[in-house]
Amino acid sequence: MTAPRVITDVLDDMVESRPDTPFVKVGDGAWMTYADVRSRARRLAAGLADLGVVAGDRVALVCANRVEAIDAFFACAFLGAIEVPLNYHLRGDFLRYQLVDCAATVLLADDAGLAMAAPILAETSVRTTVSLDDGYDGLLDRLDDFEPVAARPSDIVSILYTSGTTGRPKGCMLSHGYYCASGRATGARGWVIDGDRMFVAFPHFHASFRLNTLATALVNGASMAYEPEFHASTFMRRAAEVQATMVWGLGSMAMAILAQPPRADDVVAGLRMSAWVPLVPDRQIELQERFGGVVNCEAYAQTEVNPIVMTPPDSPLRHRQRGGLPSDLYEVRVVDANDEPVPTGGVGEIVVRPHDVDAMFSGYWANPEATVRTFRNL
Repeated sequence: MTAPRVITDVLDDMVESRPDTPFVKVGDGAWMTYADVRSRARRLAAGLADLGVVAGDRVALVCANRVEAIDAFFACAFLGAIEVPLNYHLRGDFLRYQLVDCAATVLLADDAGLAMAAPILAETSVRTTVSLDDGYDGLLDRLDDFEPVAARPSDIVSILYTSGTTGRPKGCMLSHGYYCASGRATGARGWVIDGDRMFVAFPHFHASFRLNTLATALVNGASMAYEPEFHASTFMRRAAEVQATMVWGLGSMAMAILAQPPRADDVVAGLRMSAWVPLVPDRQIELQERFGGVVNCEAYAQTEVNPIVMTPPDSPLRHRQRGGLPSDLYEVRVVDANDEPVPTGGVGEIVVRPHDVDAMFSGYWANPEATVRTFRNL
């Protein structure tokens, strides 16, 4: 049987096969099962429909890490709307630009997010705001009788904005198919396996959370616990408390964790693997010896293409000083200024080409010029 390539179909399959299995936990909150997550999402989808949201509409989200981010992701997928999770540190013109660019009609935000958005809303397309701190539960009052929109793998689920290092941030369009392909590629390399319990502190608006955590946990039958924010002094203890088998973070997080005073109970019992990308080899070994589990940092990705390279933790080709092996999703090359492959050991630009449809982002939202430049020479 072909694996589903629509996020809501995958969730439905999980509810059918393992409805009571824990799936998501946020901070000190209780575990939510696959069935819990689907029920909340379908009820929110019905509530959003009552507000006038239809397929193709953009629903923006401005809040810190919290359970409602999970609700919104799946609710928009069921409704056929496009969720736009924005960096909750944005202020002024930076927030205005992204709200205007995506032309969101509904804004879901915590009270801090609403306060940041209030001065600029009149300049945007937002017609309805919903406070996640006051009144949100009313959107969940509907019975779980919502009839989902029939989605295709190519339909857009999310717009994730890039950091804007070369100009204004660009909105990466991520499809159902891409979410599923990215998650399965990560599972195929053994980074996350069926039954894993992942522990992360990635911000929910980032691809590290959306693709590497949420989508990967879903399509591989894993569970995920994520923190409201990262604290180096407690992160690994919290991982032990939730009985994590897989921990994922950034190299900068690992350096902050290693700077904490050693403890007698540093080893995380049952930890299978941790990943901190990027991280130098000696620090990888230090982490492995101090906290347990295999430390594997051989991966590289972007919001647009994820994962580009990723080495299995048990591969005989593993080498702590390398970026990793090309994933199953892409052909990967290093080329010169004329897009000609450079010889082994040469310096150039990494370029990728997907092996299948819907295996990467679908272009930049409302920016065809940037999309064409990015896809030069295919």
